[in-house]
Amino acid sequence: MIFSPVTLIASGVTLISSLLTPFLNTLYRRPKKEDVTDPPSESPITLIITSHGNARQLDEHLPLYLTQDHPAGYEVIVVGEKNDSETEDILKRYSGHPHLYTTFIPETSRYMSHKKLAITLGMKAARNEWVVITDPSCKPNTKHWLQSMSAYFTPSTNLVLGYTNYGSSAPDYYRFEHLYTALYIFREAHKRKAYRTNCYNVAIRKSVFLDGNGFQGNLKYTISEYDYLVNKFSDRHTALCLDEEGWMTEDTPSIKQWQNKHIYLKETVNHLRRTRLHFLRYRIDQIAMYVNYALIAGLATYGVITHQWVTCAIAALSMVVTLSLRVMIGKRAMQAYHQPISSWKIIPFELSMFWRNARNRIRYENADKYDFISHKV
Repeated sequence: MIFSPVTLIASGVTLISSLLTPFLNTLYRRPKKEDVTDPPSESPITLIITSHGNARQLDEHLPLYLTQDHPAGYEVIVVGEKNDSETEDILKRYSGHPHLYTTFIPETSRYMSHKKLAITLGMKAARNEWVVITDPSCKPNTKHWLQSMSAYFTPSTNLVLGYTNYGSSAPDYYRFEHLYTALYIFREAHKRKAYRTNCYNVAIRKSVFLDGNGFQGNLKYTISEYDYLVNKFSDRHTALCLDEEGWMTEDTPSIKQWQNKHIYLKETVNHLRRTRLHFLRYRIDQIAMYVNYALIAGLATYGVITHQWVTCAIAALSMVVTLSLRVMIGKRAMQAYHQPISSWKIIPFELSMFWRNARNRIRYENADKYDFISHKV
């Protein structure tokens, strides 16, 4: 059997593609734990929790925040809304706790995001330079959570990003996509220039936030307060905390919450810096993955049509190599972040992300754009 130069080149390109493209995957290029070279701050910490219609979660998780082991001391500021009787009742039960302080958003606050306003009020009330911001939907995995985050509060750091995951009760795809997205974010943060965050686990210096005028310029947008915060204040002084004791677990969102989070993100990215560069990396990875599969399918089809069975064998080998490498890489990433997702789901999840994003884009285009702002014209 004689092979044409084109057949040989196509077979070689396909085989090389199957060997290389899996390593463009963000699951392979995940950042490693950073070594802290500067001495960390040993000063007290302020923890801000903003309660907005999630009193049940606040009641469940607040004891875990109030029992952290941080020798330098800390305060917990819960910012609620006036006339939220459930939240007020919960806070009354803990009113005597030495770590807890409460404040409320004025009833007259309109035309601005209540979440962003709550964070701003908490920042102004904070008595410490380092402030950790989180949400009642999250809980620290250990009592050493604050201590782990504080290890990165060094003189050369202004912002620290921590990790949150979903518990084992969450759908597998939720956990897969959340980690997949977080790894893109962490890779940029590892280079001291984070784009945004999908984890409600962020620490920032109070002086940096206030001197930079906080959320000024995007207060009217009702969502994505963590995205705006990180995008605005992330610079060469950003650190990444991947210590397991610094992890948090987020409650599983409802289907509606999950869908809204993705639709709102489509609006948010229109107002963030470095959007094109961030998504360029993702698109290159996706294109490389699909081109690889297309090359394999094309080579196999050509081999069948021309009865060149060796070509078909090369296509089959390329597919085996691609699937094996992607499953191996994905499984290692899932294990590293304690996500018990079956190996056979990794490939379908990777392939479905593009189509799920396209569906979210359609939903966003059909949404009322006034839903994303607090000032209804």
